[in-house]
Amino acid sequence: MASSAILKVKPDFDIEVFVGRLADMYVAKGYKVNAVGVNGGYILGFEKENDGINRLLGMGEAVKANCTYVNGVLTINFVDEAWTEKIIALAIGWILCFIPLITGIIGCVKQYSLPDNIKNDANLVIAGM
Repeated sequence: MASSAILKVKPDFDIEVFVGRLADMYVAKGYKVNAVGVNGGYILGFEKENDGINRLLGMGEAVKANCTYVNGVLTINFVDEAWTEKIIALAIGWILCFIPLITGIIGCVKQYSLPDNIKNDANLVIAGM
């Protein structure tokens, strides 16, 4: 379920400052954030509770955001969302045990809203720059 955001920014926009502020915002929320510069853009990896038992229960969240800035427009493409664990938890919950079904549903809701939350926070960061 790849999605994207196209945001108009000011002419003096600095993508490095934007990436740093967005990463700091999500680190404060408990996410692991990795930022890698690639060809004038950035790839940001957001991950939270995506290991151990949380992964087995489908409760983790993970997405990569490819950020590119060209001619006053910031484009954010969301890829590599962590849906596989949620599908497995839902299947196990449906067939064997009710608990993974519930945690899988909760994980699906959190994963589905993660790109939208990042888009909203990106708008807040841009407004504050």
